Amino acid sequence: MESGIDFIENIFDKKYCPNSLIICSAYSKAYIAKHSTVNCHLRYLAKPLTLNSFQQALSDYSENAIEVSAIVNRKTKEKNILADENRAPVTSLQKILLVEDNKINQIVATKLLQSLGLQVDIAEDGEEAIKTIEKGDYTVVLMDIQMPIMDGKEATIQLRKNYTHEQLKIIALTANITEEEVNYYHTIGMDGHLGKPYEIDKMKSILSEYYNFS
Repeated sequence: MESGIDFIENIFDKKYCPNSLIICSAYSKAYIAKHSTVNCHLRYLAKPLTLNSFQQALSDYSENAIEVSAIVNRKTKEKNILADENRAPVTSLQKILLVEDNKINQIVATKLLQSLGLQVDIAEDGEEAIKTIEKGDYTVVLMDIQMPIMDGKEATIQLRKNYTHEQLKIIALTANITEEEVNYYHTIGMDGHLGKPYEIDKMKSILSEYYNFS
């Protein structure tokens, strides 16, 4: 299996090598420098990640990297404008509620869901999710299991008192899930589960049952 350091060394031999690389690792910066043969300026982001450290790492790019990023962002915006002009108006069937308290997970999941053409609303705990669902019109809810105030299990139990499976699909969001946990989630009214970390293919696979992706 190729490690992250192996990948960095291999990618620098390719013509499409990126201008900048950020290493995300639980190992120290000194350890990585010692074990890597790559002679370049590598930026380091320590685990566990925090929103502040993530933002700082992105803001530390060189002026050249910022200029490249601006060009890419401009082209992306132009592409999105064209796509928006050809996209059908968003309807309630294209909306999804993400119930997730972790800020970084919110950003990652939102970007992936938006890339599938979905309009994403966010709730940060079970209580907020219930209030948001009562006010909105949602077909599917992605429900994190472990959250403060009210966790995903209790929120699901409360929601199933007022919403049938036909009215509302609830997908569990969790890591390291066991068969016993899956069975329990189905028992309390959940319709499926999506493992963490979030991956676009897995996300599309489970949601394609409820949305028509092109």
